Parts: sequence; structure tokens; C-alpha cells
Amino acid sequence: MKSVFAPSPLPLPLPLLLRLLLAAILLLPASSIAWPMGVRAGAGATPPIRAAGVTSVGLPSAAARGAARFANKYPECPSTRVDAGLTPAEAEGADAAALHRADVKRLVAAVKSSGIRAVPFKSSVHICQPFSEELFDKIFLGFPPKAILYTLGEKRWKGEFDQLVKLKAKERTKWPTFERDIAAWKRVESAVFDPTFERFIFGALGIKKKAANKEIRIQLDEGGYYIGVHPDNPVKILTMQFYMPSDDHGLWTYGTCLHDDKQAAVARKQVPKHKVFGAGKNAPCAAKFPFANNTGYAFSVHKSSWHSVEKVPKFEGNRRTFMINWYSAGKLPPRGNNGR
Repeated sequence: MKSVFAPSPLPLPLPLLLRLLLAAILLLPASSIAWPMGVRAGAGATPPIRAAGVTSVGLPSAAARGAARFANKYPECPSTRVDAGLTPAEAEGADAAALHRADVKRLVAAVKSSGIRAVPFKSSVHICQPFSEELFDKIFLGFPPKAILYTLGEKRWKGEFDQLVKLKAKERTKWPTFERDIAAWKRVESAVFDPTFERFIFGALGIKKKAANKEIRIQLDEGGYYIGVHPDNPVKILTMQFYMPSDDHGLWTYGTCLHDDKQAAVARKQVPKHKVFGAGKNAPCAAKFPFANNTGYAFSVHKSSWHSVEKVPKFEGNRRTFMINWYSAGKLPPRGNNGR
């Protein structure tokens, strides 16, 4: 049967090269000329604030530039995952216990579906869509205002969740939707610190140490922020971070880089030997996570858990994330005060 995409016979006077060119265009599949998922065709092709359920898009700006720089990229997450959890309508009518069970089940399923990796170091996992669309939309809209976050003199603004829930009435006026938003963040806290999920993620990553402390930290990185190659604080035993971009310009710019020992050695030549856990310079990535909504990563912390964040360009907006950290007994990193 003749293909419906086959070109019609062309008049002989047309040059052979032109005939071949027209034939090639007509034979192109529609997907090769379509707009990337989540991007509106039209004036300027403006990306959406956030398309519900869409985890990644391919834009021809920073995304393309970043993709060219990093050959060892983690694959982007598919738009659907197993165990989708409760729909928004089902969640609306569910009680707190049912919501919690669904939230924990989805977290476990998200890690299982990705699998643990031993390269470039042991052990890490790329986590795709760990939260239901209904819950992620709530925390996305419930990102705390900068006015109540703190900074320790860097270009990263932080919100310690255990402090945010205790904001006094005067400070809550800076966060008009405080009650609504905190309720959603409490669901996240309840799910990630549920004993079932903790046992699962510790076992999956091969972590034997017991956690003495844990925290959720909401972060806003401004233009110019970066952190060089480092393995994390020695007291930390598990690092987990989730991405919440407000647009798609930083898809391959803002994602976290993982490095192998050889890359770290080059990047950390100027770091004094006694500062084992200090940050070095930036370096090429052995693997890079795409900075896409409702995705993230986790890894066990050890002397070779090298990672970094390249500088956040001012023209590409802020980098919105939240971290979940588990620590063994020992001196914790310095903290500031929220809302004071």
C-alpha cells in the first residue's frame, strides 16, 4: 500500500535536488516538527507557569545549551508513572489517614520504578513524580514568600519547616495563605518521615546508620548562587531534594550534578586537605538530573558522594527546591531564623 505521506510525483523540470528536499520534508514524522510538550505555540512560545502532570519540556534556550554540555544526563521522567495515586476529586473526599497511606505508597513506588544506581558513586536514585498531582499542586502554590525566609549571607534563602509551622501571628501576615499551605506541607512531612518509607529508602540506598535528626528545608536560590563539588556534611547520612521550577528555562541548568572521584580531584585541587567536606570548583558532570517539576533525587552520603550546582544565571530566574536531610548524631550545620 502506498504511504499517505509519500510525495506526489513532481514535474520533471524541477531540479533533482529540490525534488529530494521536498520529499524529505513530506516524509518527516509529525513529532519531529511539533512544539515540545507543555509549550504553547504562538507569539514567543511562552512556557507555562506549570502544566499539571507535566514533568519536563524541551526548550531551545538554556535546556538545549545544557543538554549539549552534559553528555551523561539522567533521562527525563515520563509524563505518567505506575500507581498514580488519588485523583484530585478522590483526594478531596478522602480522610487524613487515606491521604497519608496514598502519599507513602506513591513515594515508595516512585523510588522502586526508578531503581538505585551505583554510578558515578554508590548509591543514588532519580525520583520521578513522587507526589500526587493534587498534592504537588498545593505545595507548588504554597511555596513560602521570600519575606519569611532567611539567608546566611549567601544567595540561598531558606525556610526550616520546623520553624515555619511555628510562625507567630505577626509573621503569618507576610504569608496570607499560611494555614492552607502549611497543611499541604505537613502532608509531605508526614509521608517522607513515615517509618515505612524511611525503612524502605534507607534499605534501598544501603544505609546502615540510624538517624538522630532530620529536617525539611525549603530553598530559593537567586541569580549567582552556586556550590562547587563537595560530598556533603559528614554528619548527614541521606540527602534528598525535589525540584519546583516556576518555568522550564533551567531544565538542564539548575539540576544537580553528580561527579566521580577523578572529576572531584581536579575540581578540589585548591581545597586544603583538612577541609575534607569543603566545596571545590565546578566540574563536568558524570551525571546530571533534569530540573523538572515533581522530580528529584536521593543519595547516601559518604566520602565519595560528590555533587554540585552550577551558577544560577540571573536571567533565568530563581531555583526553587526543597530538601529532606537525615543526620546521625553530631554537630549539625548552622541555621538561621525564619520570620524574624
